[in-house]
Amino acid sequence: MTALKAHIETLKAELQTLKGQRAGAETRVSWEAAKTAEAIGAFEQLVQRLEAMAAQRAVKPWWQRLLRRA
Repeated sequence: MTALKAHIETLKAELQTLKGQRAGAETRVSWEAAKTAEAIGAFEQLVQRLEAMAAQRAVKPWWQRLLRRA
């Protein structure tokens, strides 16, 4: 019977270790999700700036386009 109790205590200790590992993994996932959201936001801003630049170039008067070609 003492061997069974010892095994139960070992399993309880392993359970606590695994709970600690799980908490660490959840923290890493949360941090990575935040960094991913930040990167997506940065790319969205870049896209907006590039679209604005493209729109500026598209609305130049026809005579400026002719001068640029000459």
